[in-house]
Amino acid sequence: MSLVEMLTVIGIMVVLAAILLPAINTARQSAFKMQCATRLKDLAFIVNAYSVDYKGYYPFIDNGDPEHPVNGFRAKLGPYMGTKTDDVFKCPRAVSDEATAAYYWYNPDFNTQYPTNPTVLYQNAPNAPPTPRGDRGTGAIYVFSCRSGDGYFPHRGGYNTVYADGHVAWVIPPQ
Repeated sequence: MSLVEMLTVIGIMVVLAAILLPAINTARQSAFKMQCATRLKDLAFIVNAYSVDYKGYYPFIDNGDPEHPVNGFRAKLGPYMGTKTDDVFKCPRAVSDEATAAYYWYNPDFNTQYPTNPTVLYQNAPNAPPTPRGDRGTGAIYVFSCRSGDGYFPHRGGYNTVYADGHVAWVIPPQ
């Protein structure tokens, strides 16, 4: 093989790589988005298991200190996980490794506007504003979402959210 042939082959490989890399990156981002949605679905299951044991009440989780030994994710939901890691509580595309940036955001309304009792939640659900995709009732009250503070939206300009009825949706923030 001559030098010219070898340079031609290398040039073709570089052009093919340049064409394929954006597609590979898009697929990778979609995989992160799906992994996040799966974790949120798992969290919805864990919170519902917690509420069964506590007469329908949702846990109080401190978003400002998610690793708190009394009111953090691990303290409240750890016994329902069946795993030794905190990965299920964190988005795979977190903005940083800081606890307040890595952990999912638990709806603080469960501790202020909505009593955590599901009976009251269901009574208030008809008054909840619909989601951007039109969900109403308990499907419009979010339980967990990706950390999206400071304008950071981890999944291609949006974020995943799990709602009280158990469905996960990708949300595009208002402009």
